[in-house]
Amino acid sequence: DISSMPFHLNPRGIMMDDAEHDGGIWAGIDNAVVRLRHDGRGGIAATPLPGMSDFPQEICFHAMLTRENETWIASDRGIYRYNHNDELMKHYMHLTFEKGPRYSN
Repeated sequence: DISSMPFHLNPRGIMMDDAEHDGGIWAGIDNAVVRLRHDGRGGIAATPLPGMSDFPQEICFHAMLTRENETWIASDRGIYRYNHNDELMKHYMHLTFEKGPRYSN
């Protein structure tokens, strides 16, 4: 049940999306992206998504978009791209003293 999970909810850092287009909601909560589903008992179960639980503490998620095998996540720390096939996360940050985006793994 989501009410018993150890979230330290930052009200500015929550975002949700129907990423799988099946009614199962993905939510960015704390420093992880979780799948929310009805638990069959009137509650909501939150399951962390593999490869999407190592975001910086106190991150503020803004938006999420899933296309084919990639999920793009916008945050106050930059943009993250998760490739589901390769299970690889890339982090894109804009540095004001450089031209163009820069990314790190």
